[in-house]
Amino acid sequence: MMQFSMNRRTPSRHEIGSLRALPLLVALPLLLTACPKPQNQAVIRNPATLPPQAKVVTMTCPQNQYLRGGRHQWRDNGWHWENPRCTRKTSTWRDGCVWLRGRWVRQNDRIGYVKGHIRCPGDPDPRLGPSSDIGAPRAAPRAAPRPTSLPPNPPSGAIGCGPDQYLRVGRYIWKDGTWRWLTGRCARRPADWKASCKWHRGRWRKTPTGLVFSRGRLVCP
Repeated sequence: MMQFSMNRRTPSRHEIGSLRALPLLVALPLLLTACPKPQNQAVIRNPATLPPQAKVVTMTCPQNQYLRGGRHQWRDNGWHWENPRCTRKTSTWRDGCVWLRGRWVRQNDRIGYVKGHIRCPGDPDPRLGPSSDIGAPRAAPRAAPRPTSLPPNPPSGAIGCGPDQYLRVGRYIWKDGTWRWLTGRCARRPADWKASCKWHRGRWRKTPTGLVFSRGRLVCP
């Protein structure tokens, strides 16, 4: 009878480690399969509400520049504040020119943005249509709701102005059925400026026919 002999070899340390790690390698795909996949958040392209109140700006610019921007942007399903920046004045810039900040407005069931622009003395009123539309029939404008209560207190903070400027402080305006804060701006001092000159803020007051606004003015005693 023929006999066969088999040489037994002791497994190496590396082979023993591989065998011990085998159950972990088998279970790893099961663990990865059991993890839930992240769900993508729905992107809301159009805001449903107006942005919060604009922040108080304390930034100043050199004499040959003006402060431009400062507004809320709709991004990543939320409102984000964009700080203003100093921009070089245009070649047509003259005394009295100001930057009118853009604003978000509600029109029917949608909210849109009206771009800001430079406004100088003598510029045509953008609310007026071209002369060719004077004879065209127009729908009667709807009466805007008037405020029934005084505006809240002004927000804290101040705007710094240059040495040849003075601050026309901000005020509340009644817009789209709610109180909106209009940030103050720096204006050039007049030729007869004195140290005692001061800008008196416009104010809302109650009358028998409702609330009326008295415009601000510069007083130099």
